[in-house]
Order: sequence, then structure tokens, then C-alpha cells
Amino acid sequence: TLATFAGFHVTKLNERWIVDHYSDWQKKRSGAKKSVQLESKADAEAFLNGFFSQFNNQIWPPKYAHGLIDKLQIQGNGPIQVWNPGCGTGVETYSLLMALKTKYPDRQIKVFANDNDLLSISNAPNLVLPDPAGYPEWADFVVKGRNGFGLKTELKNLILFEFHDISHMNPFYGLDLIVARDVLSFLKEAQQVKVMEDFHDKLKKGGALVLGDHEVA
Repeated sequence: TLATFAGFHVTKLNERWIVDHYSDWQKKRSGAKKSVQLESKADAEAFLNGFFSQFNNQIWPPKYAHGLIDKLQIQGNGPIQVWNPGCGTGVETYSLLMALKTKYPDRQIKVFANDNDLLSISNAPNLVLPDPAGYPEWADFVVKGRNGFGLKTELKNLILFEFHDISHMNPFYGLDLIVARDVLSFLKEAQQVKVMEDFHDKLKKGGALVLGDHEVA
């Protein structure tokens, strides 16, 4: 039913969250005298509320972004190559790049960012960012333009945004980092297995993979 209404597939990757969440869903629906069955897209979206990773579709607060990058401990001193499939509007990609440039200011960085939503990926290079007054740590990375704040051009040039379906052939190799939060749960199980194998092949030795907060590989 989730796959029908929201494209979400219940598999080993996310079943722990589904099982834990279902009892809460039953209580809420029973208290509201509503069916526990998912009968519409709105029901499916309501059930999935709480599944998505922290700061989904938002600029990452510096504390969260730096904490994530610090845990990864990217090795070496050469160029850092990153793949961010399922990047949506690009807000996650920008957050990731700003955190990496803070941690590794002297290293070359290239981020490959993909999504199969044509409208989102088309708008990503010109994404308007929130006023950096809320996150002063990011102030050096943004510039105010005619339509609001945006990422500085020299940083935008480090990102390659492309329309792409992750389940198709992916041409990236020698990656230091793959960030694919909440992406695999919208693939069928056989596709998940194939994509995970692809991730393994494309990461260099010691590379890191970041999945969603409630996805367990």
C-alpha cells in the first residue's frame, strides 16, 4: 500500500522503523476513530511522517553537518569525490559541500548530485538559500543576489547537477563519500540490492556511505 500511494517499499532496510512505528500509528488512528489501513496518498504520507532523516529538505545546521563530516574521517590529501543521489532541490548538496569545505579547506572537492525529479534538479543550481544570519558559520559560503542569498559561484562550480535515475547505470568511480539519505527506501528490494552493490564498487577503499536515519544496510 505504501508503494502504491507513496512509492515507499518496506524491506529489510527499513523494517525496524516500520515495526516500531506501526504500534504508534495504531494508537493514533484508533484514538481518532480512523482506520489503520492506508486508503489514500494522504494516509501514506501521514504514516511516513517521522521516517525521513533530520533536516530533510533544509539547510543543515552547522552542528549537525560538522558532526556528520567529522565522523567520516576522509583519508588522504588528494581531491575528494562525492556522490549525492536523490539530491532533490540541492539543499542537501549545498549543506554537504559547505561542511566539507570547512573541514578540508585546502583540498579539491567535486560533488556529483543527481535526482530523477526533473523540476527539482533543473532548479537546484539556482536555489535560493535562507538568510545566513541564522547560521553565521555558513555566511562565508553565500552571497546576496537579486533574488536572495545563494551559494557563491566558485562553490557552485564544484557541483555537477544532473537528471538521473539511480537504478540505471552510474558512471562514478573512486568515490570518497556517497550520501544517499532516504533514497533506497523508494526502490524495490531487488533494486536496493543492485544499487548497494554499485555503491560498494564505486567507493574507494576506506570510503564512506551515508544512508537515511532509519535505513539500516
